[in-house]
Amino acid sequence: MSIAFYLMLASGFLLITLFFLFKAESVKGRRVVLGSVRGALDLKLSEHFKDKYLWRKYIGASSVRLLFHFVLHHVISATLFIIKSVEDRLRKLKRHNRLIAKNISSTGSSHLRSVAKHKEETALSPEEKEARNERSLND
Repeated sequence: MSIAFYLMLASGFLLITLFFLFKAESVKGRRVVLGSVRGALDLKLSEHFKDKYLWRKYIGASSVRLLFHFVLHHVISATLFIIKSVEDRLRKLKRHNRLIAKNISSTGSSHLRSVAKHKEETALSPEEKEARNERSLND
């Protein structure tokens, strides 16, 4: 059999053994195996992680979260400011366009009107039309 199978068996056995050991210790209320060594190791580890725990408790997690929300708030505020300024510029452009359209419609001088006026001014008189028809028939 391969080494992976033996490692799996050993880790399974160790897991079951530790489960029953911790269960027995919780029932008795004290450490059964290597109590003094494990107690000394716990003290060393608690002293080592005490500063890190205090740092994380008072400075770490809440400050990072607060900083994230602060930055997010400012990004959203800047986006809102940009959107509002674009909206104001579009309103001004719309107002300006409306004034130009009203001005053009009130004066009555549009391109089509000027074309119609030119057509009336350059129109042939009835005599000229008749002379033109006779020329085209005679050609």
